[in-house]
Amino acid sequence: MAPTYVMRAIRRPAPGKAYEVLDGVLEFRRGLGIAGMTTMTLFSAESMIMSTTPFDHLADAEGLADGLLADPARKQAFADIDALCSSSFISMSRIIEAGSGRETANWIQRYRFIPSNGARP
Repeated sequence: MAPTYVMRAIRRPAPGKAYEVLDGVLEFRRGLGIAGMTTMTLFSAESMIMSTTPFDHLADAEGLADGLLADPARKQAFADIDALCSSSFISMSRIIEAGSGRETANWIQRYRFIPSNGARP
């Protein structure tokens, strides 16, 4: 069964910190046994580290968040990663239509739309 929800974390590393952020994110996710995918922009002036975590139920996401908030060491590790970034953003989305080929893809193309001033992001 395909997941119903996906949590996405987008981090913009401070200049010169991209690989530190990438290593920190990978270590953090492996330490928690979090499934999903982590990507890094290549060939771009702006570096971004993006992690995508699938969930079958919102309760699963809540359990992950509760576990993080209950463990001071995990909270500190999370904060240490974000301290290396100029910005960090986490969102939860519901999957409307699942794509195909993600299991075997080595590359992902993402489109970034920048709204005009005053428009909804």
